[in-house]
Amino acid sequence: MSLALVLAIGAPAHAANGTLFDDLEGADAATVWESSSGGCCFTANSDSEVHSPSHYGFIPPIMYANTFTFLGRSVHLPAVLSSNTRCRASIWINPVYTPILNVEVINPTDWTYISLRQVTPAAGSGWQRVILPLWTAYTLDVYFRVSNLTWQGSALIDDLQVTCVWT
Repeated sequence: MSLALVLAIGAPAHAANGTLFDDLEGADAATVWESSSGGCCFTANSDSEVHSPSHYGFIPPIMYANTFTFLGRSVHLPAVLSSNTRCRASIWINPVYTPILNVEVINPTDWTYISLRQVTPAAGSGWQRVILPLWTAYTLDVYFRVSNLTWQGSALIDDLQVTCVWT
C-alpha cells in the first residue's frame, strides 16, 4: 500500500481533457433544451439558418420590459473535479436584427453565474462563435443558457461545445 502511494505521488502529473458537443441534432434535443418561448431543434429551410447540419435553436425578442427570453440546458461537465479543472464553453450565434445576448454558465443550486459574456452582434453579421471566459470548475453539473435581453432582435443558435482540462 505504501509503495503504491509513493509511486502515485512520485509520478508526473498528466493533463487530460473532455469535450461535450451538442449540435441540436439528437433525437432528445427538443427535451434536453428548455425554452421560455421560441424553441429548439427546428429543421432548417436553408443553409443560412444552421451552422451545422440541419437543426437550430431560436431565441425570440422579449415581449415585456425587464424580462428575458432564453434557450438553455443542463450540462454535466466532461471532466474530473479537481482544484485544477478548467472549463470553457462556446456556442455559434446568428443574430436577427440586433439582439443583446447573455451567454451564461450558471450554478443550478443557487442560480449564480459561473461564466458570462454579453454580446450585441450586428444585424446581418451571420454565424459567429461566442466563447465564454475560462472558469475553474467547482461542480460538475451546470446550466448553459443563452438569454435575449431586448425586443430589438432575436437569434439562432447552434453547436454548443464545452471543453474541460484537468491534471
